[in-house]
Amino acid sequence: MTRQGEEAPGFGKPTVSALSRMPKDEVVQFVAASVGRLSNLYPHWLLLNIEKPLGISSSRFIVLWLLRSGQQMSMGQVAQTIDLTPRGVSRIVDGLEEDGLAKRVEGEYDKRVKYVELTKKGRRFIDEAMPKALTAFA
Repeated sequence: MTRQGEEAPGFGKPTVSALSRMPKDEVVQFVAASVGRLSNLYPHWLLLNIEKPLGISSSRFIVLWLLRSGQQMSMGQVAQTIDLTPRGVSRIVDGLEEDGLAKRVEGEYDKRVKYVELTKKGRRFIDEAMPKALTAFA
């Protein structure tokens, strides 16, 4: 509940000291509203600052970023790291393969395990894109 002349939680930008004086339920409402707003704004920010300038979807960029160390990752490791379903990762890697940026490799000891790694084209792309992405994130 707000007092007369005060903005409702989630609409104003309270200072740290104002937050410390707010009742816990109002702080919770403010944080929830802020997280909700950020979760709606972040995909738009990604579109404007990563996807359009680099010409690649943010999900594909994240997978390339994970692979930049030069080591292979299993499809399951990628899925777990970025919190996607294995099918979702397969779709992303399908697109990266079509673009020549990554490739699947069979496991050395277990042919059922598929690994993904960067191609030379993928390495060049991520090496050129990283400074731009880091500038955008900064």
